[in-house]
Amino acid sequence: MNTHEFIAKQIDQQLQRDGFSGRVSHAVAGESLDYYLRTARFKKGAMQDLLAFAKKRAKELAKLYGEKKAS
Repeated sequence: MNTHEFIAKQIDQQLQRDGFSGRVSHAVAGESLDYYLRTARFKKGAMQDLLAFAKKRAKELAKLYGEKKAS
């Protein structure tokens, strides 16, 4: 497993643990990986910034898809 696969997998798993659907978490994991590749520096650390980006984007996508976050 390389770095890119690790990042995508960790974000996908964390979003699913947070209650987002597989559809949303998988889409956001890919977007987060793109964000990682485009960003030169991270304020708090790569994984923390990526998770913050992913959670924000997952909320937007869930709203767009009409899905509710599972409790």
